[in-house]
Amino acid sequence: MNSGEKQSLIKAVNEASPEGLRQFIINQAQFDPTFFRDVTAQFGDLDTDAELVQTKKLIQSTVRKNKSYGFIDYQGCIVVCNVLDDVINKYMLRFRQGHYHHAMNGLLLVVETAAKMLSDADSSSGALTDTFDRVFGSMKNLSTNIAPEILESQKEIVIKDVVRVFKRKIFAGWPEQRYQVLYNALPLITPKSAKLAQSASRAVIKAADEGFETTQSEIYDKVLHARILIQLGEQSDAEKFMDEHKTIPQIREVEIQNAIQNKNYVRAEELCLEASKQDQGWRRIWERYLIKIYDATD
Repeated sequence: MNSGEKQSLIKAVNEASPEGLRQFIINQAQFDPTFFRDVTAQFGDLDTDAELVQTKKLIQSTVRKNKSYGFIDYQGCIVVCNVLDDVINKYMLRFRQGHYHHAMNGLLLVVETAAKMLSDADSSSGALTDTFDRVFGSMKNLSTNIAPEILESQKEIVIKDVVRVFKRKIFAGWPEQRYQVLYNALPLITPKSAKLAQSASRAVIKAADEGFETTQSEIYDKVLHARILIQLGEQSDAEKFMDEHKTIPQIREVEIQNAIQNKNYVRAEELCLEASKQDQGWRRIWERYLIKIYDATD
């Protein structure tokens, strides 16, 4: 909708009578199932279980139509990802309407579907990467915003659902995407759910194939531990742990991010310059952080 159309809509609504709007909504909702659910989600009682079932059926139907001999081709991957992007939009609307847990479960459906496509779809278009970026960004947005609003017990229920997806075998061979599931829900972590997440991480490492998957999972597990300590406010323990493991670039990056977050720019610069001399492979990344530091400190 362009700005002219938006202004025209606002004018029409402002000039409509309350009874006229009421009748329009009732009539439209009778013939438009999507509009009906949006109205009930905003003003009434949304049947969240039914909506999740319907979303699953939509995703499964789309995947089935675009899969041939167990594989989704280039164009099919784009079609499926477009549907997944629409699902993300719908469940972020549910988040804004106050259906927090339901919204996270909808986003997790997208994560699970995208994870299955990692091994059986032609993702060379970049559509799958974009969908992962969008759903993980939405999870972080949701988690950050609802953290101050919900009880510790409610946070633990959401993290339990996140951990369930994190542990699924569909991520076998894809440790980076697996751990992003947990990372982007960390604003909701509690001391109790932290133990659950770290226990799940150890189980995943134990079950991983030897070699790349195990090595990478062990690195991501350390990053998880550092981020949990930071999230729980255990700053001194986090700094000690990160300093002990700063030879791992991913840990050093978390330490730099933490220093910048705490406006400890001298320490952040020191970590970047030290790494830039030692690790040429990550040099561009350290230089990007230096630019942030120098922009912030003029």
